[in-house]
Amino acid sequence: MKRRAVGTLADLTREQVETAQRVKGNGTEAVKVEALRSGDVVRVR
Repeated sequence: MKRRAVGTLADLTREQVETAQRVKGNGTEAVKVEALRSGDVVRVR
């Protein structure tokens, strides 16, 4: 699972995506990809 997550983050960077939807509580928040940390849960569409 960890390798897949790292690969996904690399894909986001390669595609030049600037923001991600980080799951927080009962919702999500838009954050810069650079702000994502190990353990963050993100929503991918």
